[in-house]
Amino acid sequence: MSNYCQGAEINIKLLRHHPDGTLDLDSVAEAAGSCGVYVEQPNPLGILDGGVSQIKSIIGENTALIVAVQPVSLGLVEAPGQFWSRYCRW
Repeated sequence: MSNYCQGAEINIKLLRHHPDGTLDLDSVAEAAGSCGVYVEQPNPLGILDGGVSQIKSIIGENTALIVAVQPVSLGLVEAPGQFWSRYCRW
């Protein structure tokens, strides 16, 4: 991401995580008003973080939420469309 954004003077901020690997939702609140928030589900540690479903309500309607899904995980977890329609109330 840094390589793509460096010429455009886009400031990238990283979301903090708890010691157990889940997102620190307070750091997500600091991202409100930015152009977008990018997260992966499951995250790079292989954790299906339930906090991801709360991100959109925290960052607001004017901030894009971009969620990458690891294709290999789809052999074990339900399809992304089913997950988001069930757990995200936007």
